[in-house]
Amino acid sequence: MTSIGGDLEINVNPTLTSLTGLNNIDAGSITNLYIIYNYLLSGCEVQSICDYLAAPNGVVEIYANTAGCNSPEEVEAACQVGLENSPEKGFCTIYPNPSPSQFTFEFYLQEPSKVNLVVHNGLGQVVATLADGELAPGTHQVFWNAWEPSGRDLLFPFAGK
Repeated sequence: MTSIGGDLEINVNPTLTSLTGLNNIDAGSITNLYIIYNYLLSGCEVQSICDYLAAPNGVVEIYANTAGCNSPEEVEAACQVGLENSPEKGFCTIYPNPSPSQFTFEFYLQEPSKVNLVVHNGLGQVVATLADGELAPGTHQVFWNAWEPSGRDLLFPFAGK
């Protein structure tokens, strides 16, 4: 789904914990936003919701959810985490996707920044730490082969983009 064409209402979902499935919705297609009475919902800072809150087209009601998604202010604060270091709102390209084992993570840093790039499995366990330290400004690539024992290849700046 990429467009709503009206109100987006996420109400009374007792087991819902995240809105990650809504990332591709065009925020301009949302008229009013209601996220209420989702008692386990803490992950509201998906791109479409963040974009809508930056320029709402109508009513915004966010309450009676878990901390982190219990008010428009909480969601906006979560949307802002890490944006100061990236001109493209935390832009990171991962390719090819899907892939059976090898991935490339590409990202841009506007200034020297601490980077912690960690891969988690479906249970939330850390599978690999691909970067953990200060990196210079510019475009960087991290290559990861999930089948190698180390789970880590080289980290180096990428030139020519």
